[in-house]
Amino acid sequence: MKHKIRTSRNPIFPFIWAAIMANLPLPAAVAATDEAVGQRYVAQVQSAVKEHWYPPVGPVYREILVVFQISKEGKASNIEVKKSCGDVSYDTAAIAAVRDAQPFIPPPPPLEPGVWMEIGIAYNPRAQVQKPKAIHLYDEAGSLMNAGKQEEAIKKLEQSIDCDPSYQPSRSRLARIYHNAAMYETDDKKALKLMHKALTLAPDEDDYANLDRLIRKSGKDPSSFDDRLKLGDEASKSGDLDGAVYEYAAALKIKHDDAVQTKLDDATKKQSDHNVSKTGD
Repeated sequence: MKHKIRTSRNPIFPFIWAAIMANLPLPAAVAATDEAVGQRYVAQVQSAVKEHWYPPVGPVYREILVVFQISKEGKASNIEVKKSCGDVSYDTAAIAAVRDAQPFIPPPPPLEPGVWMEIGIAYNPRAQVQKPKAIHLYDEAGSLMNAGKQEEAIKKLEQSIDCDPSYQPSRSRLARIYHNAAMYETDDKKALKLMHKALTLAPDEDDYANLDRLIRKSGKDPSSFDDRLKLGDEASKSGDLDGAVYEYAAALKIKHDDAVQTKLDDATKKQSDHNVSKTGD
């Protein structure tokens, strides 16, 4: 038997929500959970999942509930659909969103390793009304790229993503542009900022590896908690919210620290507020 003990809705993507779950073998993990810690962790998990939620396009509203456990290393296990939407393609996309979002930030104390999570994901066809405009802008960006007008193409891709933040072709193309620019940039700080943008839009294995290379090139150690914290502070100070969120999260994957968690929460809120203001324009 599982029961929900707290939930958190995402203000930018309202069709994704999450809850810490408890089952009979793990009552202590839930009973000891501090409310603030639980809410923060739920928000981090749901944010990671929404970045990998790519549902099929269709005319019918769908809602899926997925449950899984998170290990001390942040790995998801026992992923299963608790409530199907009735269409296997959407159920499969929901499971893939959880699978592809890992590794998550490890459960912070007093949460115990193996904590259960419930992720609710809904598909709303009304949210697709902006899709044609996003596609049109993506096509315009392609024409501009072919004409050698990269700066204009970047603006079109940014507009496409503003219209539909989930439109993956625009996210992937813009991420590749930022990735390539980062690899040719001679200024270490500018290169890191570009790579952070690429990772935020559409991360892949090359981005992770090349980010580590760029960090080493700047004289820092990507496996060092102190160095990742310093990078987060530098990004935050410069107004690079993507970089601040990414580097604070990277530091927390190395070692849990309440002060860094607070910095991550603050940077994430600013990032969310910024995204809301953009989509509301």
